[in-house]
Amino acid sequence: MREMTAFGARHYDGYGGAIARGLLLGYLRDHVLPWAKSPAGGPRHRELLVAAAQLVRLVGRTYTDDNRHGEAQRHYRLAYQLAAEAQDGPAQAMALRDQSTQAGALGHQAYAARLADAAAEHLPPDAAPGVRAFVLAQQAVAAARLLGRSGPALKHLEGAQHWAGRAAAEGGPHRYPEPALLYQAAQVHRSLRATELSLSYLRASLRARPPGEHRTIGVSLLQLAHLELDSGNIHQARRAYANFRERQDALRSPATALQLSRLEGRFARLGG
Repeated sequence: MREMTAFGARHYDGYGGAIARGLLLGYLRDHVLPWAKSPAGGPRHRELLVAAAQLVRLVGRTYTDDNRHGEAQRHYRLAYQLAAEAQDGPAQAMALRDQSTQAGALGHQAYAARLADAAAEHLPPDAAPGVRAFVLAQQAVAAARLLGRSGPALKHLEGAQHWAGRAAAEGGPHRYPEPALLYQAAQVHRSLRATELSLSYLRASLRARPPGEHRTIGVSLLQLAHLELDSGNIHQARRAYANFRERQDALRSPATALQLSRLEGRFARLGG
């Protein structure tokens, strides 16, 4: 199940949500859910439930990428229920964190902040550093968007950076990828209207991305173009747009297509 989740995550980051979802859904239906519903107990069954929660979370993210938010929310909630049945605080926290990300993207900032705080409350003292960084980074983004004040947001971001560094030093399966944390830092500073800092973090995130992550790079390039326009850097914005178009054929991502439409609308208002 972990191998299937890793396979799906690679394809999600590479090409968008829909590419591997059919295979993942079939695997969930035919194998995972029958296992999860079995009457077995003990540590091995709880481990199975936690692994199932991570796979269901990934399916939720693929639906979010397709702008199918109802299906995404149902999968995030199922992931939380599986984690709760396993009595696994970190897995519950990650499911709540994904719900917070979705709520924030849809403009429900107060709800996103409550979900992010709830995610942090589920973390036990011995939570893996990478998981703690993952949750704190979203707390930072949610606080910046809701409050617009630097204090709470930057405190959470500094915590995320600390725990991500510790996770990288310790190794293991729960590291929080540096490009993802840099991307979250860019979102924080964008909400705090620190555009130059946001640009710096976003460029650093792009440099650190593996070249095959067409979807994550594409999302970042579109955001970079928007930020460059915010700063009046029209030439740099067009360069980011051109770089995105070079990767566009590899993507099947309605969420990215929506951001592209908004960017092209801004260019049109500037005169082409």
